[in-house]
Order: sequence, then structure tokens, then C-alpha cells
Amino acid sequence: MQRPKADEVLTVIRDCGPISRLELQGMVRRSKMGVNDSLLILRRDKLIHIAGWARQQGHGGAYAPLYGYGNKTDADKPKARPPKERNAAFRERNRALIRTNTRIRRGSKTNIWGGLML
Repeated sequence: MQRPKADEVLTVIRDCGPISRLELQGMVRRSKMGVNDSLLILRRDKLIHIAGWARQQGHGGAYAPLYGYGNKTDADKPKARPPKERNAAFRERNRALIRTNTRIRRGSKTNIWGGLML
């Protein structure tokens, strides 16, 4: 037995294709808990499936499921980047800051504008 909220969520998923939970919240104007409840009901009744995964913006780049219409097999969740790769990317993005902090820890004088100049 579906509730009216679940019917509304199902209609949006059917019409808009693969869509994330956050996008659903904005389209059906429901709370996070209301959308979650509807998704649980629809998944239990095998009316929707996880069609894919997308990185969330503003949530640390975590993967969010994209829900699609129909009773199909769920897409596999992508593997996270290995820590070595993540750390290398962080160091590359924050190279000047790391260099300045290292100089400060070693006790050498540093110019606050030095990290901005190449």
C-alpha cells in the first residue's frame, strides 16, 4: 500500500529519469525524512531501483544514489579513491599552505605573502 507522498515521488522519478534524493526533495517539496520514507516504500515494493551513482557537491564528494523507475538490478557503488591518491591530490591543491606551515614549524621566518608568489 502506497501513500500519497510515495505516489508523488514515483511520478517524479518516472518523469525525470535517474534523480538523486536531494533533487527529489526540491521537486516534491518534502522533508528529507519524508522523501526517505517514500523511497523505502518504493524500493520495498520494487517500483524503483538505483540506476547509478553521482558525487554530491558540498558533502565531501560522497557518492549519492540516483533512483530510476522500474524493477531492475541496482547499479554497483563505485569504489572510493585510495588514500594515497586522495592525499596526493590534497597536497597538490594545498602546496603553498603546507610549505608555509612547514617553515613555521621549523622556526624559520616566513613572509605571509610568500605562498602567493610563484
